[in-house]
Amino acid sequence: MKILLTLFIALSVMLSSPRGAMAEELNCDQFLEGSTPWASCNNYNASVDADKDLNDAYRNLMTVMNKPAWREAKKKLIAAQRAWIIFRDRECEFSQELIGGSNHVNQSECIADMTEKRAEYIKSLYESYK
Repeated sequence: MKILLTLFIALSVMLSSPRGAMAEELNCDQFLEGSTPWASCNNYNASVDADKDLNDAYRNLMTVMNKPAWREAKKKLIAAQRAWIIFRDRECEFSQELIGGSNHVNQSECIADMTEKRAEYIKSLYESYK
């Protein structure tokens, strides 16, 4: 029970922090496979991986757009990305309200899924404009 409480507190803090604050994956081997703590831990790790992937794609695209001709587009990309992060978080909160169940399991899965999709989109922009 102490491990479950510790994981719950850690995930609560991490999920309420800005995504950039998530740096390392958690070791999920200590939890029973299929349990809520195990699912929470794995979804958290998926969101960390997706966030790293998105940040790499975003950095690559920003490098390509580091030309005077792209100055305005780059400003709009920065604004769009900031707005998207807020949208993602609010969308996952809304989705959680509809689904119910274990808050951090569903919410972290939503965050991971949406972040993976955004990373793929940013990568496609990079491939188009590099």
